[in-house]
Amino acid sequence: MAVNFVTGFQANRKPNKHKLFCRLPFTEISILPNGDVTPTCCPDWIEFPMGNILERSWQEIWNGKEARALRESSLDGSLRHCSSGWCPWLQSADQGFPNSHVTRHENLHELKEAVTINAVKTGSTEVVVLPKTVNLIYDRSCNLRCPSCRDDILKLSKEENEILRKIHEVVASDVVRSAETLTMGGTGDPIASPVLRDLLIKLRIEDYPNLKTIGLQTNAQLLNSKLWAQMEGVQKVENFCVEVSIDAASSGVYDLVRPPGKWSVLMENLHFIKSLPNLGMLIISFVVQENNYHEMEEFINLGKYLAKTGKRVPVKVMFYQIRSWGQFTEDGYLSKQVQNTSHPLHKKFLPHLHEVEILRIQHVKDHPYFMIEHNFPPELMENYTGVLS
Repeated sequence: MAVNFVTGFQANRKPNKHKLFCRLPFTEISILPNGDVTPTCCPDWIEFPMGNILERSWQEIWNGKEARALRESSLDGSLRHCSSGWCPWLQSADQGFPNSHVTRHENLHELKEAVTINAVKTGSTEVVVLPKTVNLIYDRSCNLRCPSCRDDILKLSKEENEILRKIHEVVASDVVRSAETLTMGGTGDPIASPVLRDLLIKLRIEDYPNLKTIGLQTNAQLLNSKLWAQMEGVQKVENFCVEVSIDAASSGVYDLVRPPGKWSVLMENLHFIKSLPNLGMLIISFVVQENNYHEMEEFINLGKYLAKTGKRVPVKVMFYQIRSWGQFTEDGYLSKQVQNTSHPLHKKFLPHLHEVEILRIQHVKDHPYFMIEHNFPPELMENYTGVLS
């Protein structure tokens, strides 16, 4: 039985203060390990997927009733099918901070994409053009066994490999050829995936006439000069964007949260990534847990250090709430959720989150090339500091 990845919507649903428009249902999709198609937000940030690529044709999914319902909630400003308790872009827009995904309705005149401008002008939920961004996250294979994600190095079962093969056939033939941006990662590591790594190595830019950007979400343990030399097609795209999931700011904590990864290998590969001639953006990310929350500020310092080294490109530090995809018992999940008010370390966690929020606001205003984001709900900061200005 395939895993259901849409899990957290109802538990984290909160009303928005403003009418908000999200561009993702009009322009971007992710394809999940069970075949579900969603906008490129994480699957438990929305109420339902657009459809399943193993059950319906790609054309039926892209303008099906589910996709049109998600677009309608964007056009009417409710985003009622999206969870403000999880989505950092929704939270930021609701607080008045600009971002690339979600816009307040009062600022719709600032939209730049023809497809979203046309949708707002006509009120139509049908999108004739294919998505510009396709995110391939249908292989959960990974070379690490991070406790926030899994108990052991994942080996796909025979059934899972068969599902993966079927999904990849449809994607390779019908979905990705017209994409301007191709991204991978989120449920596993694309470089540890034989299927996705092979796609990266064999990618010929001539086969993707619109392709301008490739993005990877990876732990970077395998993203080194040897692999880069094999990815000749990736070297030719205009922008190569990388999100490196780290969850630590020191080797000791890294050993706890990213086994059997090596901090020294990570640092070496981060410097290599920062030197790439077509690097367009570097994101370093941190899933906050009971054994690493105390390093949040130091993680921001790591981001500042990386911003100063190598090629000058935007660098973003991203903090995520820990999520459950069914890998935890209920008690095990609660034991890691320091953002939960009942957690014994919650009061010690709040000052760190408060400091991150202060720095985030400061850098939004003053440092366009260095960004800090998180998806913790504003109420947590209000509980600690009162309403932030």
